[in-house]
Amino acid sequence: MFRTLAIAAFAASFVAASALPAAADTTVKVDVAGLSATAAKAKIFKAAKAACRVELRDATSFEQYYQWSGCINDAVANAQSQLKTTTASASSSVAGGR
Repeated sequence: MFRTLAIAAFAASFVAASALPAAADTTVKVDVAGLSATAAKAKIFKAAKAACRVELRDATSFEQYYQWSGCINDAVANAQSQLKTTTASASSSVAGGR
C-alpha cells in the first residue's frame, strides 16, 4: 500500500513539474553579426542557458532537473528560427529565450 502511494505521489509531482509553464518570458539579445555559424550557435546556446537559469530560478531542484533540457532546446530552437527569419530580412541580432 505504501509503495503504491509513493509511486502515485512521484507520478503526480512529475506530471506537475513537466506541465509548469514558463513563468517569465525571458529574452536575451544575441548579436551574431560577423560570427561563423559555429560561433553563432555557441553564443545562442550560452544565451539560452542564461535565459533558462532566470526562468527556472524559483523552481525546485526537482523541477529544474526535469525542465532544464526542454527549456534549453526550446530557447535554442526559438533563437535559430528568429535567426533564419532575420537573416532573410538582413538583421544581425536575435533574441534567445522562450
